[in-house]
Amino acid sequence: MDCKIPFYNLLNMLFVGVIFGICWIFIDPHNTSLALRTFQMILNNKSSEMFCLPFFAYLIGLTINRIASLLFEKIFNTKKRSDQRNWISRQIQIEWRSYKAYIDAEKKDQKLIILSREYALSRNLTVMFFILCIMSIINTKLNLAIFFASLGILFYFSAKKHVKKIVERIDEALKKHI
Repeated sequence: MDCKIPFYNLLNMLFVGVIFGICWIFIDPHNTSLALRTFQMILNNKSSEMFCLPFFAYLIGLTINRIASLLFEKIFNTKKRSDQRNWISRQIQIEWRSYKAYIDAEKKDQKLIILSREYALSRNLTVMFFILCIMSIINTKLNLAIFFASLGILFYFSAKKHVKKIVERIDEALKKHI
């Protein structure tokens, strides 16, 4: 059986899961003794634990990916054009195109696949940093909460920028071939 994991999945799930695990150690070091022991076992070359950790990190990243996919677009999605929204709404909400328009444009513009993957990574990191912010607040680590909230805002605007590029390329691709 040939099993290949695309680089996109490694970056978007495994990377996010590893970063989340490392940040969790900083937020709550007292309750991360299992994670610390696992990292110590990896450093001591315990092969069975080394084998399990990437799968666990991938699962965490996959869970964050699904949460981001379900919540992020529901919260920030708008069908209204920017001239129909107020200033605050224009800063927060993201203007999307239909999935059918994306599929039609993707056939004509292969860069949309790359932009879509970059958007997904920014979206996942946005959600991950806001989850870490909430966890920091719960653990009364306000400095970390501010740090994670700042990173969440940064990656939110990165995701918004990617969506803007995607929308422009969809509009351009569909305009060219009408």
